[in-house]
Amino acid sequence: ILALDHVALLAGTAFRGQYEERIRRLVRDLSADPDLILFVDELHNLIGQGTALGAAMDAANMLKPALVRGDIRVVGATTGSEYDKWIRGDPALERRFQPVLIEELDTIQTWEVLVARRPRLERHHAVAITDDALKAAIVLTDRFVPERARPDKAIDVLDEACAHAQATAAVSPELDRLIRERRKVDAMIRRGLTHETPRQEPAEDLVAEIFPMLERIGAEIEKMLGGGGRGRSVEDRGGVSAPEQPAPTSPSLPQPPPTLAVRRAELDQLLRAELEHQGIIVRGQDIARVVGTAVGKGIEWRA
Repeated sequence: ILALDHVALLAGTAFRGQYEERIRRLVRDLSADPDLILFVDELHNLIGQGTALGAAMDAANMLKPALVRGDIRVVGATTGSEYDKWIRGDPALERRFQPVLIEELDTIQTWEVLVARRPRLERHHAVAITDDALKAAIVLTDRFVPERARPDKAIDVLDEACAHAQATAAVSPELDRLIRERRKVDAMIRRGLTHETPRQEPAEDLVAEIFPMLERIGAEIEKMLGGGGRGRSVEDRGGVSAPEQPAPTSPSLPQPPPTLAVRRAELDQLLRAELEHQGIIVRGQDIARVVGTAVGKGIEWRA
C-alpha cells in the first residue's frame, strides 16, 4: 500500500504538461504491479488538483480511465460532508468507488493504536510514556472532548503532553547529545528510504555506515546505565522490561545477523531505560494537565 503525497505531486510543476506527466507516470507504475494499492488521504483534494497550474484536466479526471479499466486499485479516505460535497457532485467519479463507512474506534481499538504509536512518540520527543498515560489519554478525552473522535483526540493530547514533558525536562548533557545523534541517524535512514522504488531498508552502503553509529550510541547509553545495559533487572531500570527470551536449543547453529530494525529497537529500549532513570516520563497526570488546560478546568487523574 503506497500513500499519495499531494504536496510532492504538485511541487515543481511550474509549466504546463509537467503535472500531467507525473500523473501518467503514477498510473504506469501502479499498473505495472497488480499488488500495489494507492491510498489517497483527503480524496476530495483530487478534484480540481492541477487545474490552477494550467493542466487541461484535474487529477481525478486523469485517473478515471485507469480506474474504469481496473488497471489500478485506489483506496481513498474523506469525511462524510466532503464526500457529499465533492464526490457526489461528480457522478462519473462516484461510480468508480464503493463507499465504505468507517465507524469510530472503540476504547480497546484506541488502546491498541496508542500502544503501536508509543515507540514513535517516545523516539520523536525523547520521553518515556507509561501505560497510565495511554489510559488517561483515552478516558479523559472521552469525558472532556466528546466533540472529537477516537483515536485522533487521544493521539493529539498524548503528543502535546510529550512535547511539554520534553520542553520542561532537565536532561543531562550526555543524554541530550546522544538523543541528537540518534535523531541524525533517523534522518539518514529517512533519506535512504526516500527513493523512487519502494524499499524496506536503506541501501547496503548506508546500512554499513549507520550500524557502527547505532552500536556506539548504544554502548554509551549502557555505560550511563551502569554497564548493565540489556541485562539489567526491572528494579534497576525502574520500568517494565521485555519478557526474557528462552535460550536457543542449538547454540552451535549460526545466528543470522541483526537487521537495522532490530538494532534500532534495541537502542530505543536503552534510551527508554535511561529516560526513566532521569525521570523524563509522561504519566497520567501529565495528560490530565493538558486536557485541563484545553477545556479550562482543573482535572486530577488517579491511576
